[in-house]
Amino acid sequence: MNISIPPEFESFIASKISSGAFHSSDEIITEGLRLLAARDDIAARNVFLNMDIQKGLDSLAEGKKINGQDTYQMLQHRLQNKADETGK
Repeated sequence: MNISIPPEFESFIASKISSGAFHSSDEIITEGLRLLAARDDIAARNVFLNMDIQKGLDSLAEGKKINGQDTYQMLQHRLQNKADETGK
């Protein structure tokens, strides 16, 4: 595969190689693609997180509320049960 790199990126790549951060332009491109894939993964997760947040806000608007302390204790209990199951 052949790609064209704008001059400003060529100098950036050269500086990364000369600094010893990377050994080749291939390593830099691979790292950039890895970061792009990670960003896309985070964006996809944010869609579901935003949906869950909206569900919570809708429940609050409908007057469906739960006590924070009760929820905290329930979560602590679940974590303890999980720890007991795994032997930790």
